[in-house]
Amino acid sequence: MSKEFLLMQARQTLEMGLLEREQTRYAQALVYYIQAKDLFTQAEDPEGLAECCNQIANVYKHQGKYQEAHLLFVEALEICAEYKLSKKRALTLSNLATLYNFQGAYDRAIEYWKEAISIFRQSQDAYYEGICLGDISTAYIRQNRNKEAEEVLIKALALHRQIENRRSEAIVLNNLGRLYQGMGLHQKTLSYYEQALSMHREIGNRQSEGITTGSMGILQQQLGEYEASIELLHESVRINQEIGNRRLEVIYSGFLGYSQAKNGNVQTGMNTLESAIFDTGAFKDRTYPATFMLFQAKILLSKGKDLQARKKFEEALSTATDASKSQIYLEAASLYAKIGDFEKAEDALRNVVRFTSSPQLHCMYLCQRSIVYIYAENLEKGRAAAQEAKKLYDTHNLSPLIAMQQKIQEVFHLLADA
Repeated sequence: MSKEFLLMQARQTLEMGLLEREQTRYAQALVYYIQAKDLFTQAEDPEGLAECCNQIANVYKHQGKYQEAHLLFVEALEICAEYKLSKKRALTLSNLATLYNFQGAYDRAIEYWKEAISIFRQSQDAYYEGICLGDISTAYIRQNRNKEAEEVLIKALALHRQIENRRSEAIVLNNLGRLYQGMGLHQKTLSYYEQALSMHREIGNRQSEGITTGSMGILQQQLGEYEASIELLHESVRINQEIGNRRLEVIYSGFLGYSQAKNGNVQTGMNTLESAIFDTGAFKDRTYPATFMLFQAKILLSKGKDLQARKKFEEALSTATDASKSQIYLEAASLYAKIGDFEKAEDALRNVVRFTSSPQLHCMYLCQRSIVYIYAENLEKGRAAAQEAKKLYDTHNLSPLIAMQQKIQEVFHLLADA
């Protein structure tokens, strides 16, 4: 066969794979991508070969096959370096950054995204620059770098609207919702999620519909609306099962388990969480197993099983990335204070400050510190910590955060009753 004929076959096969991927039919897409890779190899076409490496790796990434994905991304980078394929290199760097982000290697992910953004900006490629800006925000959010996350998301939104890229605009709206959710701005969060979900459904983007539905389920969970949370998370799990996105199916199953337990179905919820811990761990993901262990610890603590809760907190800490440890230490401090281990409680609180610079978490830290002193019957220090927390709360205008309001009220009620 001539090289021209091989290239024609390869491009047609790749296009069929991309069409399957567009409909989130990953297994079918993979078959076409592998066939296309073989054809591009025979035709000695490096750009097509690098593209196939990326597409196959992206399917593996969504299936949780991270090692296989990594090898293919590295292969693509080597091809790009040898043949000086600048744009393809930037796309590969972005895809590899997403893989590192999935695995909790946030600093490395940010490094790769920044390099990709620089290449796209130099070539005036607004489409891919906007996509990378939206993607890098997810790593900033996980590191509690909220200001940086908001800045890149606003830039991304402007770029997508400028070129009328509604699909990516909807994804950025979802990421803005996620950012504000982490900050406790629930009404703002809901507004962005509703805009994103409407656009996902209008466009027919099933994967993003599943993500935003799951995010709304987590929001309802945080608001204590567990029945609504269960309904939304069930829907998200179903969508991700249908499109074959095993990773997201497992993640939203874990959050579903916590809502089930909080809604009174404790054993079912604990079992669902246990399965999610195992499955996310199999993906070499450290963040979500630690999150789900923390959920189990909180459930055990609420049932008066303090020693079991303590063991689960410590298991979560040994699993977590540095970026997620501050929240676990906050929860652990309450447990240690409750069971009278004030030295451990103090140590946990010191580590909250060590792992975060967030004013919200620092205020939470001061509240927990006050509670530890109150349990230890040192009311003078408890009152001083509470007043410092209130000052930080007022200075940084944390009153819109419902969880912060509740924590401040809890501390001053404990002081009043002491």
